[in-house]
Amino acid sequence: MNSKPNKRYAGRPYYTGPKSGYFLLPYHNTLVAWMPDIFERLTTIDCDKPTNEIAWRRHCIVYVKPGELPPEVVEAGVANDKDWAAHDKRVKDHAKPLLQLLDKHVPDHTWDGEELVFK
Repeated sequence: MNSKPNKRYAGRPYYTGPKSGYFLLPYHNTLVAWMPDIFERLTTIDCDKPTNEIAWRRHCIVYVKPGELPPEVVEAGVANDKDWAAHDKRVKDHAKPLLQLLDKHVPDHTWDGEELVFK
């Protein structure tokens, strides 16, 4: 059995990374967000989401290491907005570097520019 620690993919087996931080695709319609406790989000996914979506949602959640998030995104305050409309606009304004990170870490993702498309 392969039990190598996983410090990047919170929704996959053997995750040992931080519980709080910036994560890509923590919600089906959110490219990036600051999560105070990713394990609470994973519990919500496991308990409240349709069975056919759970594995794919978990597969696509990626922890973004400090300094890895593009500076223009951090400066724009993308992940700290309480106003989701403003958050969505800022993400769209800075989508290219975020998508590059997503493509790098989850090349088989199904983000369509608006939301995660479920397989």
